[in-house]
Amino acid sequence: GSQTPQAEEKPYKCTECGKGFKGYSRFLNHLQTHKREKMFVCVECGKSFSRKTNLVMHRRVHMRERPCKC
Repeated sequence: GSQTPQAEEKPYKCTECGKGFKGYSRFLNHLQTHKREKMFVCVECGKSFSRKTNLVMHRRVHMRERPCKC
């Protein structure tokens, strides 16, 4: 017989950004990203991050923009 497509493959939807999640725990973890303070600010462009590791990764973009100081 024919199979009915699953309408709610990702039943948990974020009301902030619309992202969907299959698991409730991942959904809850995602919600925290909207609530966290973005304390880590890039001095180059002003972009802010909730985690220091994300800022460190972002800074590499600016480091590639500059010519080497040899």
